[in-house]
Amino acid sequence: THLFIAGVCGSSGHTPTGEERRNHAHVLGHQAASLLAVSILGIVGALYWYLWMGDMHSQVAGFTSSSERFLVSFPPSVFIGEVNVAFQVYDFMATALVPKLRSPIMLAHHVMAGSLAALTCYPRAFGIDASSLSNYDLMFFFGVTELSTVPLAVHDALKLLPLHLKTYPSLNLLNEVCKPLFAFIFLAVRCVHWPFVMGAFGSMHLDMFLSDAPTKPVHAFYIVMSSAMTVLQYFWGFKIVTILISVAMGSSGSDKKNHAKKSE
Repeated sequence: THLFIAGVCGSSGHTPTGEERRNHAHVLGHQAASLLAVSILGIVGALYWYLWMGDMHSQVAGFTSSSERFLVSFPPSVFIGEVNVAFQVYDFMATALVPKLRSPIMLAHHVMAGSLAALTCYPRAFGIDASSLSNYDLMFFFGVTELSTVPLAVHDALKLLPLHLKTYPSLNLLNEVCKPLFAFIFLAVRCVHWPFVMGAFGSMHLDMFLSDAPTKPVHAFYIVMSSAMTVLQYFWGFKIVTILISVAMGSSGSDKKNHAKKSE
């Protein structure tokens, strides 16, 4: 998807010229590929977690030990995890190789998310005798959370097409709608819902780390990486809230100026 979109845009007259055109085309290709991946992850993850996992939620609520939650099998979660592994590997490479995408924070995010997904889906590659791990929690962290990235990917792609936004009002409207939609879903899922799932997830791994389980290094890894991911969520959440406050204050200031002009 990335290479197809980059090839089309790189040969069209709708992007800048020379090296800038190539970079611009690759950024567009990346946004298209990302939109495809996060749409699959977010939509499938949200449908399962909120609508189709009623029996699984009840089953997990009835567990009496952390090991039961850790080793419970749920095949749809493995599919979500495998898609996420592929996406994180691709996204890391694209972020590292395309100058306009290069960001230390995003590279760190892809390493952490990819490592967690790989360990969860392929534990035998790490010397753990299990087909997959943390299937229940995987659906939320690697599926549901990506729902917020869908409007962000649409916005990031559309802002690279300023001529199209001017030509097609409907595209401009979609672009404007995606901004508050992204902020709302991100804050609702990654800042409000996240700590409830993370609390149970972290307690499970801490309990097993403190026990005599032979998988102590695995639980330590989960605790460290998931804690770092949590910090990232609230770092981004803080930035979003800051922007929202700035926009609200700017709108308030503009309203006051307009009101003063009308009064004069």
